[in-house]
Amino acid sequence: MALPDFTTQSGSTYKTNIDGTLAAITDGDGNLRVESAFPEFFMYRTGEAANEGAWQWSVDSNPNLRLQSINDDLSTDGVEVLKFERGVGTAVDQAVLLIPVTFEDNVIFTDVFPEIFIVRSGAASNEKAWRWSVDSSPHLILSTIEDDLSAGAVPVLKVLRGTGTAVDGVQFLAPFFITEPSEGADEKTWRIYVGVGGNLVFRAYEDDLSTAGDIAMNFIRGTGDTVSEVQFPTGDINIVNGDIHFSGGGTYTIRPTDGASDGQLTIAGDSSLGPSIIFYGGFSATKPDSIHIRTNAGVVVEGPTEPIGGAKGIGSINAKAVYDDNVLLGPDYVLEYIVDGFVDIAAWNKRSPAEQTEYKPAVDFIKQAAMCSDIEAFTAFWREHKHLPAFLSTKDWTEDVRPSHGEICTLLIETTECLAVHNAQLLERVKKLEKGTQK
Repeated sequence: MALPDFTTQSGSTYKTNIDGTLAAITDGDGNLRVESAFPEFFMYRTGEAANEGAWQWSVDSNPNLRLQSINDDLSTDGVEVLKFERGVGTAVDQAVLLIPVTFEDNVIFTDVFPEIFIVRSGAASNEKAWRWSVDSSPHLILSTIEDDLSAGAVPVLKVLRGTGTAVDGVQFLAPFFITEPSEGADEKTWRIYVGVGGNLVFRAYEDDLSTAGDIAMNFIRGTGDTVSEVQFPTGDINIVNGDIHFSGGGTYTIRPTDGASDGQLTIAGDSSLGPSIIFYGGFSATKPDSIHIRTNAGVVVEGPTEPIGGAKGIGSINAKAVYDDNVLLGPDYVLEYIVDGFVDIAAWNKRSPAEQTEYKPAVDFIKQAAMCSDIEAFTAFWREHKHLPAFLSTKDWTEDVRPSHGEICTLLIETTECLAVHNAQLLERVKKLEKGTQK
C-alpha cells in the first residue's frame, strides 16, 4: 500500500508511488521543484538495467541549464549534449549544441539575437568554433570564435537583409578565394581582398595559398565613395567586340605609372584599315570631330562638319590647321620696329606660350634689328655667313637643335617682312633716281 502524500510547512507536497517510492515534489501551486545548491534531475525509463543509459538535467552556478547523457547508475561524469546559457532576468543568451545534430524539420531559435555555434565533433577545448548569429537589422553573420565561447567573435561573412525576403548584399569581411571545385592541389585560384587604404585587390594564387600571388587588378580607393584609379600591374587587357566608355565629364588620362622609367601606350588592331587609334569628339562614332591614326593611312583630323579629304597615305598628316608654338601670333615686331622705332617686348612676352617667360623670336630680332632693317647690312650678313639672319646655319642644325614648324614659319614671316622693308627702301631710291633723271 502506498504511503499517503504529505505537505511541508513551506507548501511543498511529497507524492509517493504505489510501491512506496518517492515520485515527485511539488510546490503549493502544483509546480515540480528540485531544490539544492546545484540541482540535478535524472530521467530514465522505469525498469532499466544498470547498464542502460540515462539523461541528466542540471543547473550550474551561472545558472546555465545543461543536458548530459550518463550511465543510469549515476556513477560516471556525463557527456554534455546541450547547454542553455542564462542571461539577465529571464533571458537566455544562447543555446549551444555540443554534438552533431541532424535536423529533419524546421528549427527556430526565438532568442532576441539568436546564435548557433558549430564545433567539430570530438574537438578539444583549444579547438576553434564557428558562430552564426542574427543582429537587429536582421543581418546574418558568420564569425570565428573559440569553442569555449569565451573569446570575442571575429566576423567573416555578413548577409545583409533587405525588405521582405530580399537580400541587399553579401559582405566578405576577410579575404576570400575562388577556385574551381573540381581542381586538384596543383591548380590555380584567385584571391580577392581589401588592402591598405581600402583598396580592392585581385590576386592570382596557387590554390594551396602558400605563395604570394601576383596582383592582377587593383582598385585604388579615393575619398568618400570614389575610386581614384584602376591599376593593372601585370598582364594584358583584352577587349573582344566591346568598348571602353568614359562618361560623366571631366578629364581622362591614359599614361604610364607615375615614376616609371619607361613606358608606352600601344593600341593595335587587325582591321582592313590596319592597326589604328581613333579619338572621337562626341559620345559615339557618329560624331564628326575625330582624329584617326592608322599605320597604313597616316593621321587624319576631321573637321567639325565634314571630313576634309580623308587619308592621304602612310606617313601623312591631313588636318584643317596645325598650330605649332603659337605660330599664329605672327612676327609683326619687324614692322613695329620700322614704324615706331622700337619693339614693345613686354607686350610680346605676355603673348608668349605659358611655359615661356619671353617671346624668343622678338627678343632675338631686337639683337640684330638694325642690321635686318638695312639692306646693305642684311646683304653683307648672308654673303659672309651663307644663311639668312633669322635662321640657323647648316652646321648649327643638329640632332639636339632642330626648330619646330612653328618656329620656322615665324622666322619665314619675319624674313618676308624684312624683305618688304628692303623693297620699300629700294622704292625710295628708285623714286630719287627718277627725280634726278627728270631734272
